[in-house]
Amino acid sequence: MASALKEFSFVAGMNAFPVTATSIALAQRGLTELPKEIGLFTRCKSLNLTKNKLKRLPDEIGKLKALEELNLDENPLTELPAALSSCTKLRKLTVSKTRLKAIPPLPGLRILMASHLTPEAVSAILTMTQLEALHISNCDLVELPAAIGELKNLRMLSIVSNKLKKLPDSLAKLGKLVDIHSVSNKMTKAEEDRMAKLMPWAKWDWRFLR
Repeated sequence: MASALKEFSFVAGMNAFPVTATSIALAQRGLTELPKEIGLFTRCKSLNLTKNKLKRLPDEIGKLKALEELNLDENPLTELPAALSSCTKLRKLTVSKTRLKAIPPLPGLRILMASHLTPEAVSAILTMTQLEALHISNCDLVELPAAIGELKNLRMLSIVSNKLKKLPDSLAKLGKLVDIHSVSNKMTKAEEDRMAKLMPWAKWDWRFLR
C-alpha cells in the first residue's frame, strides 16, 4: 500500500491527504487522469475534481463506499463508470459543463446538478425516482420528457436556459415539487399561466434569476 500511495501522491498531488482523509479537494490541478489508487481512500466522503481535464474515471472510484458528495464540474467527461453505482451513500453529484452522454443508476442520489448534457443522459436521470433536487440547465432541451412525473420525491427543479416551449402535464403528479426555476426558455405567457394553474402549490421562477 505504501508504494501505491507514493505513486498516487506523485501523479495527483495527494501528499496533503492521508489515506484516512474524509474530504479530498483536487480542483484545478490540471489532471488528465485520476489514478486507480483513489480506491484506497475508503473513508472519503467528499471528492472535488472540478476544473480538470478528466475524460474518464477509474472503476476503482466504486470502492469509495463512504462517498456522499462528488463534484466533477468542468471536465471533458463523456461517461461515468458503472462502478459508481456501488457508491450507495452518494447523495450529491455535480456534473455541470461536462460532455456526459450517460449517467449510471445511482440509488442513493438525492441532489443532481448538471448542465450541457445530451438528451440520452437526461433520460437516464429521469429513472432516478429518489431525486429530491434536480438541475438540468443548458441542455438544449426542446421538450421535457413526461417521465419527469415519476420523480415523486422531487422538491426542486431547475430547467434554466433550455429551449422549452411547453412543459408536460405529468409535472402536476409531483405534489412535493414546490420550487421550479425555468428562466430563459421559450414559453409563452399563456403556457406559464397554464402551468401555474395546473400546479397552484408550486413557486415558479419564470423570468428572473435570483
